[in-house]
Amino acid sequence: VFKYKFDTKGYLIKYKARLYVRDTYVATLVARTFRYLIVIIAAFDLETRQYNVVNAFINSPIDEDTYYE
Repeated sequence: VFKYKFDTKGYLIKYKARLYVRDTYVATLVARTFRYLIVIIAAFDLETRQYNVVNAFINSPIDEDTYYE
């Protein structure tokens, strides 16, 4: 959902973007998309950072029994 706010002359002064999700979806990166991203990073000599998100798949369904102590 996108919202735009314009002044009286029609110039954009503010914008907002919001993601609306109706179902649980696990987004995984396709190998081809990852390769394109690496090519763009190398071509433009960009810096990269890596983040580890521990609870990224917390809402994913599990097809097997899991036991915790």
